[in-house]
Amino acid sequence: MGALNIFSLLFLGAAFIAQCNDGINRFLPMWCVELHATSEGSTLNSTKAAMQACVESTSCIGFKKNSENGYQRLYGLTGYEFNEPSKDYYL
Repeated sequence: MGALNIFSLLFLGAAFIAQCNDGINRFLPMWCVELHATSEGSTLNSTKAAMQACVESTSCIGFKKNSENGYQRLYGLTGYEFNEPSKDYYL
């Protein structure tokens, strides 16, 4: 139960951090957490492009790295699990 509360705080914090302020996008890297969400849209070739596409979308919750230089937007968060080597998700 404590892990759920910690993640809830992180998620709420990300809701305020993941925004565009004067052209600067801010996202929270979710190290050691694998998000269960639907990835949609075309593959983007940089973190900057992924951040911009997510900020411009009304339902994007973040993005994930799916290859060396490929990123996809995430929608519809349904859960998460702790996964120590994971460094591929951003809220």
